[in-house]
Amino acid sequence: MFTTSFITAQDTNSQALCELDFLDDKLTFLSDGTFQNEQVVKDAIIKLEPCGIDGFDAQFFGTLRNFSKLLSKMTVGGKNVESLTYKDLLEELKKVKSTTGYKKIRAFSELSGQLSTRVGNYENWENDKQLFIELGSSNQIMDKVEEYLKKNRNNTLTYKEILEKLQK
Repeated sequence: MFTTSFITAQDTNSQALCELDFLDDKLTFLSDGTFQNEQVVKDAIIKLEPCGIDGFDAQFFGTLRNFSKLLSKMTVGGKNVESLTYKDLLEELKKVKSTTGYKKIRAFSELSGQLSTRVGNYENWENDKQLFIELGSSNQIMDKVEEYLKKNRNNTLTYKEILEKLQK
């Protein structure tokens, strides 16, 4: 018998009807030995992309540490690991994604990612400094970065590389 599951996925920007044929399928990687391979876990999570799960979610929840925590929440109440489905996974992911803690971690990671790829430039320092402030950087760190940029007006290093250089 062919069944299709429907779940309404709440995204911060939109509400979409999630229709995937495999939502009722069991998470076989939990019982076939491939659970220890993080890529297998990430691939399973990213399958839920049409339901509001994205690459960041797959990277974050796909680590063994974070997925194990998620798994323990999904089995509270005696639910057997072998009976867990993609629908169970999606519901738990949505719960965690809606928490303030997850939203803060995600925002922090996104800001850090921006700084890790952005080339430091003294002319843009006042704008870029706002990212450092949002990340909670100390005045001492920001002063060192600003001083570095003043002395190196033709800088080609990213902020990540600058910070690594300053730590040496």
